[in-house]
Amino acid sequence: MQFSLAEQIRAQKLNQRIMQFTLDVLCSIDGEGRFREVSPSCEKLFGYKPEELIGRRYLDLVLPEDQPTTEAESAAIMAGNPTRTFRNRYRHRDGQVLHVLWSADWSAEEQTLFAVAHDITALVQNEAYAENQRDILSMISTDSPLREVLEAICQMVETQQPEALCSVLLLDEDGQHLHTGAAPSLPEAYNRAIDGVIIGPNAGSCGTAAFRRQLVVVEDIERDPLWRDYRELASPNGLRACWSFPLISYQGQV
Repeated sequence: MQFSLAEQIRAQKLNQRIMQFTLDVLCSIDGEGRFREVSPSCEKLFGYKPEELIGRRYLDLVLPEDQPTTEAESAAIMAGNPTRTFRNRYRHRDGQVLHVLWSADWSAEEQTLFAVAHDITALVQNEAYAENQRDILSMISTDSPLREVLEAICQMVETQQPEALCSVLLLDEDGQHLHTGAAPSLPEAYNRAIDGVIIGPNAGSCGTAAFRRQLVVVEDIERDPLWRDYRELASPNGLRACWSFPLISYQGQV
């Protein structure tokens, strides 16, 4: 009996250590869809401490668009069909969207769903990036209009960096003026205002980058002297920082 008790204590400590140090979220959910137990890793993945989630409905964190499929999957699991490959999206406490891969099974005896959540956000982003690259290469190989190709590139970048706005400016034949090649998310009024800007040593981020032929990073448009002549365009359009780098051809031209 003492040996059995000692083994149980060791097993309990091992389970506690696994719960404490695993990067995945281990959790149990009752029949009403509320968290019963959650591993400490939930704070890193979801932004909530275990005590903040216990008693809360797991659907509260699921994106509304994914709730119907999530409820259907939960019903299937509770009907005796465990899952190892279910994906859905959760909302982190700070607002960012997370892509989560679930393994889950239902215990009829304990009336509890046991689940493991694995963060696959980076994987999904890489999959989307690879797919976008294939689409862009296909557009190039089929001679799609340059503007459409450049817009696709901008949208690919913005998908990877949701907080950023991307544009591509083209230097004209005289080597002095930049024109908008694509800027699908920037305000149209801003695009019109900078179209044809002359490159130079103090021509914002893009005009200066083309002039210097090197990367230019401006962390604060309101204060940086490079934006002195363009600050009034940036501020009303919500632009606060901007970095730009020139693409140099093998002939040494921007």
